[in-house]
Amino acid sequence: MSTPDEAAAGRDVAGRENTGRPDEGADARAAASDLRSADDSEGTWKSKFVGVFLALIFGPLGLFYSTVSGALIMIVMAVPIYLITRGDWWFSIGGRLVCAVWAYAALYEEDGAPNPGRDSARLLNQAAALEKNDVPQAVSGYEEIIRLFPDTAASQEAARNIQSLTRRK
Repeated sequence: MSTPDEAAAGRDVAGRENTGRPDEGADARAAASDLRSADDSEGTWKSKFVGVFLALIFGPLGLFYSTVSGALIMIVMAVPIYLITRGDWWFSIGGRLVCAVWAYAALYEEDGAPNPGRDSARLLNQAAALEKNDVPQAVSGYEEIIRLFPDTAASQEAARNIQSLTRRK
């Protein structure tokens, strides 16, 4: 008879049989989690529904939940438009709809879900910043982009940058 530890040794957290194959999406998820900035921690997660709801109800003031800079921009833009239109009903409805779309877009961008376009751009920027100080690390970063995002514009740019860096040596 086997012990519980021996029985669990061949199983993953959910109790499924461990095939020994690596998780195919693990690399992309790890890269995406590495790209999170310091202010994008787990404690700052915000609901898209709540953000859109607040923006629809309170307009630019409700946008403060999603993005402070967006709320300030909408308030600054709303004052002259309000004076021009004299606060017609379409101003109120249109402004709230714009705020709701802005809230959703801001929270979607803030979401930690993998986004190949955003994630590859961030990795390219990180590797480019390393080019002046640490060329081998920059080449390694570009190789990682090629591995994580094959057949994309980012991987093609990374390949060109690797060629450029290796010619400089």
